[in-house]
Amino acid sequence: MEVSKDYLKGFNSGYIVRKNHPLLMKKLLNGVKGNSELVQGLKAGVSQFEKEVAININQFKQGTRSKGHSKGSNLEF
Repeated sequence: MEVSKDYLKGFNSGYIVRKNHPLLMKKLLNGVKGNSELVQGLKAGVSQFEKEVAININQFKQGTRSKGHSKGSNLEF
């Protein structure tokens, strides 16, 4: 699928700004009107970043739980 330069620019900007300045991005998205390719890309970049964060959090939680269970089961009192 070919994406436009505006969409790609918006996507990359949305991802980077959301990553480094989340409050600024929240305010920006609240003020954005319209549905241009740039705006669609911006929203998609923010969404992609948030999906990756959620995946990383879930992986961390699963890793922590599995490590915690194995340590706790080997304890002797």
